[in-house]
Amino acid sequence: MLLAFGPEVLVLVGRFQDDVTIMRTRHLWPNTVREVAAVASGIRAFSIELGPVAQGVIGPSQWEPWISFPNTVGPD
Repeated sequence: MLLAFGPEVLVLVGRFQDDVTIMRTRHLWPNTVREVAAVASGIRAFSIELGPVAQGVIGPSQWEPWISFPNTVGPD
């Protein structure tokens, strides 16, 4: 299916095992895919299970206790 559309970006938002299963087919994807984002990549097990296949995948950060942002207030 990816070959038919030739996407530049692939976003995976399934269950953990679904994301891992799809990532295991990365070698079959068309060369048009430049970026990959996966919700599962925010979990350490993602990189453990996939090894080098997980390299460069963009994912969420679950918690960063050392980062703080200033309080912002919207318009009145």
